[in-house]
Amino acid sequence: ELTPLGYYVGSLPVDVRIGKLMLFGAIFRCLDPTLTIAATLSFKTPFVTPFGLKQEADDKRKEFAMGNSDYLTILNAYKGWCEAKERGPHQAYLYCQENFLSVKTLQVRHTFTACQTRSSAIST
Repeated sequence: ELTPLGYYVGSLPVDVRIGKLMLFGAIFRCLDPTLTIAATLSFKTPFVTPFGLKQEADDKRKEFAMGNSDYLTILNAYKGWCEAKERGPHQAYLYCQENFLSVKTLQVRHTFTACQTRSSAIST
């Protein structure tokens, strides 16, 4: 027999741990950043390190750093990408190139938004 939490988490097409994170994000009214973190946990870091450019990539990553939290660092990078994306797809692409970020990984976050929209279990 499922608990009410189990019922809602089970209705989401994601891993149970990710579903709980998303549900608690909605409960505590911080769903937007929670979805970004959930996407990161489900996929991979958006930061890339091209061959021969490790120091440059590390320096760019540090510009997004917030304390010792990898997730907040990723959240800052994602927010910047969203701002660039609002100016157009080419600007979003340039932002990723300049900051050593993977466009594909950042777009995974939108999958979670679509999941959230389709599910009656989570609302902002």
